[in-house]
Amino acid sequence: MTDLYYSLNSKIVFREEEGESMLFDPETGQVKILNETGTLIYELLTKNCSRDKIIDSLISEYDNVNPQDLEEDLDEFTTQMEQSGILSLIR
Repeated sequence: MTDLYYSLNSKIVFREEEGESMLFDPETGQVKILNETGTLIYELLTKNCSRDKIIDSLISEYDNVNPQDLEEDLDEFTTQMEQSGILSLIR
């Protein structure tokens, strides 16, 4: 599989406070709350990390994670973000 990259919507506002993060779309008024893992993924996306790099970073961050489960969870997360207009998949 060719490595995948993502493009973030530049209009999305990221805010982190009190251990919680949120993404706000000023065009739709939609707010998405991110947990710790979602925040880490978003931060990696802002650095233009590829899907493989994000997976490697998450495996390094979390002990005893099943790589296949992690890949499925990442794909679900990025699909939700894509459907919300927060990011686009670059093919």
